[in-house]
Amino acid sequence: MNKDGILFDSVIIKKIFRREVLENFLKNEKPEKFRGNRYIGNDIWNECNNISVDKIRKYTRDYVIDNSKGKYYHIHRNKEKTISLLQKSNIVKEDSPCHPERFSEDIVKKNTRNEIKKYYENENYSTDNLFENLHEENIKKLLFHEKERVHQQVKADYTEYLLLQANENIIPTLKNTKGTDMYLIKEDKIIDLDIKTTRSVWGLENNPKLALQKLYEKQGEDRFSADPRTIIYYSSNPNINEEQIMNQLFQTYDIEFMYKKKLYNVKGARFIQI
Repeated sequence: MNKDGILFDSVIIKKIFRREVLENFLKNEKPEKFRGNRYIGNDIWNECNNISVDKIRKYTRDYVIDNSKGKYYHIHRNKEKTISLLQKSNIVKEDSPCHPERFSEDIVKKNTRNEIKKYYENENYSTDNLFENLHEENIKKLLFHEKERVHQQVKADYTEYLLLQANENIIPTLKNTKGTDMYLIKEDKIIDLDIKTTRSVWGLENNPKLALQKLYEKQGEDRFSADPRTIIYYSSNPNINEEQIMNQLFQTYDIEFMYKKKLYNVKGARFIQI
């Protein structure tokens, strides 16, 4: 069965579409289900169950690239500007103040406790001193933190865009859905892609299976998963090889990893070096 013979159920449609975008799509595909702009059917999420995946694929891909609200609209039109921002926002790992998701907990909280302690132990230490010194301590690392957050966000969006460009059978999601960033249509399969980027593979870029094992072992607790992920290592390579990306996309790895003394098995993880 090819991709034109696959049909999406309501679970996948809910992950792909925001309701207002789905309504716009269906107004062209099923105008009889609308009275003016109002949907008059029974369940809008089931309306795609007899619409070909190819039509959904084309609509969503065009939307994220050609619609000003699309996720990759600006990247598509400003590729050089995107590369420049990635280069200028990149910082070495040693300058990273903490795990990017934990700035408040690991940095602000620690500095706050130190300054409160000084406030109580020093009679001449005023509340103004406390807030001024706390700001001074936080701002040093905040600047690196902000720069790193910019880099990570642009890198995530840019590498997803590169995947989209490399394979026409990738369907992007049009809303933020935990655990699902894109779908890959391969023959009669609908493959859910949970995409994560990494800035380090500890020199293991030529051993994808071992790199994946280490990346799973070093996950942050707040984003832990033992599900198959597509992990992208962006090496700041200006020469993008779409065929190489596609070949890596179709290569999967089964791994075992230890996390907090528990053994996990992952089937179908992907490692893509760009």
